[in-house]
Amino acid sequence: MVSFVLVLCDVIMLTNCLVLHLYYKLAYIKMAWGGAKEEKREHEAGNLDAKDWHDEALQIVQRTMEEY
Repeated sequence: MVSFVLVLCDVIMLTNCLVLHLYYKLAYIKMAWGGAKEEKREHEAGNLDAKDWHDEALQIVQRTMEEY
């Protein structure tokens, strides 16, 4: 359980760092990690665990901004 929490914290931290970085921003996350189109393609290929990482990153940033 502890290692899962540490990994989750790392994902939140990495996402916020990428979004705040002058070069990467959300566009980089969409390009590198995928968005809605990639999620749909993965689902059609049978990978039901695929996510829209652009949306996930946006939600992480929104939750972080609300918290701080």
